[in-house]
Amino acid sequence: LTPSGQPSSIPSGGGGCDPTVPLSCYEEVGAGFCTNIDDMFFNYVFFQMLPTATASDCASKCGECVKGSIAGGSFRGFSFGPGNPFGAKPAACSCFFDDGGSWNKPSTCSELDINLCNGGTGVVTGATIPREPQLWSYSCYSVVE
Repeated sequence: LTPSGQPSSIPSGGGGCDPTVPLSCYEEVGAGFCTNIDDMFFNYVFFQMLPTATASDCASKCGECVKGSIAGGSFRGFSFGPGNPFGAKPAACSCFFDDGGSWNKPSTCSELDINLCNGGTGVVTGATIPREPQLWSYSCYSVVE
């Protein structure tokens, strides 16, 4: 379900992953940042994107810059916060991976921030809305296993 309570238009695990359709490789979990079974946040690489960027653009960015570049852990999904083209607010894309994993940054990618101290490992099982109001519009997407 989406944060509005409506069914997600993103296919769940039954449809399979089509790499040419980035969001088909993910399932929308809920509003906020992705968490594991212990309600812990994952480590992440953060990218600032154009105000008009979409969740699909974030999925592509994570696939290009993070998914195949984690050593000692697994890529788990992403959270996307929409931008505001009228207020020139950039969109936000956080690509999540296991604590203990290291990111081998591809030379073609430039991140704005990286956080390696959240502690989450394992599959995404939920989403938590952070306390910061600017993060309330985020949605969590988990890799389809």
